[in-house]
Amino acid sequence: QGYVASIKQSGRNLVQLINDILDLSKIEAHKVELDTHDFNLETEIASTSNLLTLHAREKDLTCTTVIDPEVPLLLKGDAWRLRQIITNLLGNAIKFTQKGAVSLHVSLEDQNQHQATLRFTVQDSGIGIAADKLEQIFAPFTQADTSTTRSFGGTGLGLTISRQLVELMGGTIGVESSEGTGSTFWFTVPLAKQPEGTVSGSSHPAAGLLPQQPVPLPPVADTIRLLLAEDEPTNQIFIRSILQKSGYRLDLAQNGREALDLLEKNDYTLVLMDCMM
Repeated sequence: QGYVASIKQSGRNLVQLINDILDLSKIEAHKVELDTHDFNLETEIASTSNLLTLHAREKDLTCTTVIDPEVPLLLKGDAWRLRQIITNLLGNAIKFTQKGAVSLHVSLEDQNQHQATLRFTVQDSGIGIAADKLEQIFAPFTQADTSTTRSFGGTGLGLTISRQLVELMGGTIGVESSEGTGSTFWFTVPLAKQPEGTVSGSSHPAAGLLPQQPVPLPPVADTIRLLLAEDEPTNQIFIRSILQKSGYRLDLAQNGREALDLLEKNDYTLVLMDCMM
């Protein structure tokens, strides 16, 4: 069990490293384009902080989130990238804090009829950063102390990516800290305001297609025939294993043409598709 836990954690670390390097490479190659769409700030903040709050509770830390009343909630911008920045900063705050509290505060910096500039502040009571190290922590693969990676892990890319994304969104980022007394990271971003009367839900483009209530399945699983359209061999094995162990009848299509041919020949209860295939 110990070996498996080590393999699992190593896998997570490797995936995080690869994702960070890919993100940084795309940013530096100017290949990152912002995906602008309507979103509800309160919904995005809640979905981001809820998962991180669980990590804070595991360390007996108090984790709070406050959005000032004057902050407009119906906005337009790249909510996914905004969540990525918040996750990096709040995740770091939790990682480097052993006792006390971490907090996220969203305030209104400036606004006009069409745009609002918001300020996001992440504060912690953690180990802090020495004054002579503040300038270098936003550099790639850099952490404040050579022992930090050994003690806390991480790639040293989160802050670099956050800075690049904030600047790409037209904002600024900074930090105030002293060693042993905690840190305060902040960033500002200008976001367009949705026209009045707009109804905005989740930023996920497919959210409106999801049923509001779970659809009950027939009591006998083996009466349900499913079609899986998936071209990645590992995913095929994993998904097939889960569904067949649950008693479902399953056909596999390894490309779009096979999926269409099988749909013409058979009557399926449900089709599971890899949307990027």
